[in-house]
Amino acid sequence: MAAADTEESPVVYLSNQYKIEFNDLRQRTLQLSDSLYAKACAYQEQLRDIQPAINREKDELLATLQDQSEITAMDHDRMLATFTWAGVMLTGMTAGCIFARYMLAPLLSFFVSEFYASIAVYLVAPYIAFRYFTGPIEGDFKEVDRYRRHSLLALSTVVGVLKGFLFSGRVLPGIAPPSFIAPLSIGVVSLFASPYIANDRMKMLAVTVGTSVAVHLCVGMTAGFSLGFVVLMIAYAVAQFGMVQMYLKYGDGDNKTHAYQVAYLLAVVYSQAVVFSLFTMDANQFSETN
Repeated sequence: MAAADTEESPVVYLSNQYKIEFNDLRQRTLQLSDSLYAKACAYQEQLRDIQPAINREKDELLATLQDQSEITAMDHDRMLATFTWAGVMLTGMTAGCIFARYMLAPLLSFFVSEFYASIAVYLVAPYIAFRYFTGPIEGDFKEVDRYRRHSLLALSTVVGVLKGFLFSGRVLPGIAPPSFIAPLSIGVVSLFASPYIANDRMKMLAVTVGTSVAVHLCVGMTAGFSLGFVVLMIAYAVAQFGMVQMYLKYGDGDNKTHAYQVAYLLAVVYSQAVVFSLFTMDANQFSETN
């Protein structure tokens, strides 16, 4: 009997040990659950506190987008400079994308993966743009403006190169509508049409958005339409409409110029990301079908 008890003692010992460990794990799990619940309640309370502010911001945004009142004041020269450079940035992004897609993609694949390229394009680049190029301007405006504009152009080109690498194996039937048309139409067309527009907000929207849509339609009729083309054209028009309304609402002081340029760049980047992800085809498959 003593021998049997001796042989069973390790089993009993392990059983008790495991029981203690599982009880300890259960206690830790319950504590973690209570902690998470307490944090969730705290976050819910904070959200409830800021909900009125969120509602005010939402109502203000909707009111801005729906505003049809007369334009009180507008600096056409500043508007031209702001959105023309946004067009230059998007031109640089397009050039970088084309160059990488057809020439650099095989080389880039040795140094960077698609995952890290995606992180750089959709997280790191936006953070850099907002963090370093949209804050208050200290010092001489012309010097800071030149530095920020050229830095944003370089950043846009790098983003284009990485986007070309990301989508080098994908094909959008036909071509994509040129992204730089919309901001250029805001800056250039609004200036030349200013005698006709006067203080009429609806004329401003009709002239700027209508011009870019008309140009995109001409490009589509020449190169061929696709569903992706149409969706991207609509996305550009929506972004353009919102940008014009925001500009007319909040103006373009020295601290806002580059914020509009960054916002336009990112609106195009994320619009293209959605459309290219949904409406492009594998390049090899596209070649076989054609």
